[in-house]
Amino acid sequence: MQEGKVSYIVMDDYGKLLHKDSVAVKIDKHSAGKYNFEVPGQGVGFYKVNFMVNVTEYDDTTRRVFGIQPEK
Repeated sequence: MQEGKVSYIVMDDYGKLLHKDSVAVKIDKHSAGKYNFEVPGQGVGFYKVNFMVNVTEYDDTTRRVFGIQPEK
């Protein structure tokens, strides 16, 4: 069994932290899980989001950028 947390942080285009959240997880061997996060609404612009998995024997981070009404 793996124990730890799945978390995320949202930053603005300048690297300022806007929001973060995490959930504790317990994952059995050879299993999968789904975790939903609600990212609070942001104004027009581009944002960076990092999703982190930190469990007993594994750590990983996925980084993405998203835009809200980028044409403005």
